[in-house]
Amino acid sequence: MQADENSDAARALLRWYVDAGVDEAVAASPVNHFETATKPAPTAIPRPQAAPVKTAPVTVIAPALLPSADEAASLAER
Repeated sequence: MQADENSDAARALLRWYVDAGVDEAVAASPVNHFETATKPAPTAIPRPQAAPVKTAPVTVIAPALLPSADEAASLAER
């Protein structure tokens, strides 16, 4: 008789959890979220800085001057 009462109580508790919106169990033991936290919040772990990328200096090359249309026509006649 005791086992039937325990399983009925367990079913009722599970039904209450489902009705309350519980959809997953994440720990083997319950967590009291109303208890004040005694340990400080974790701080972010600093990421190591990437080494600067060394690049070669930029050399600007001026474009070659193109002949005008008249110069091109005179060159073509030669």
